[in-house]
Amino acid sequence: RSENSILKLYLNGFFINLPNPSVVVFWLGSVAVAITQLNLTGRHALVYFATTLGVVALTDVTKAWFAYRLSHFLNPKV
Repeated sequence: RSENSILKLYLNGFFINLPNPSVVVFWLGSVAVAITQLNLTGRHALVYFATTLGVVALTDVTKAWFAYRLSHFLNPKV
């Protein structure tokens, strides 16, 4: 696939998930925990959220890779 189609797929997935209530609840919950329980401010909060976003992105890429690998075993005549 071309880089243009990969970017288009990424953006499509991003905007589909943006209004997803579970995504909104996850990030609001993360902010609430970071502020109230962990007492994070400034740079520490930035590192916390950057790490969280990195883990979420890595998980998504891993799921996409497994889906690609499993697609070879699926029968197109379903």
